[in-house]
Amino acid sequence: MGCHCTQSGRSGMAADAFTYGGALAACTTAGRWQESLRLWDAMAAAHVPANTVCLYSLLSALARAGRREHACQVRHENTPTHTFLPF
Repeated sequence: MGCHCTQSGRSGMAADAFTYGGALAACTTAGRWQESLRLWDAMAAAHVPANTVCLYSLLSALARAGRREHACQVRHENTPTHTFLPF
């Protein structure tokens, strides 16, 4: 069972940073760091600006999986496809 989102509920509304943030947090709790990376990439592909919850959920998923170097890389790299918004 994967953690994923492309649309929000039955309304057909496009997922936003809050939707992705919730999915990323769920994947972090479930130990699904690879799925977290897929969601992060899907956000960029959908041009959804990430907020700090999204970023830190991804970083937490990577760190919990023992991928601290990868987490540091994600944290420090310049990703022009992501614009970080406050909560």
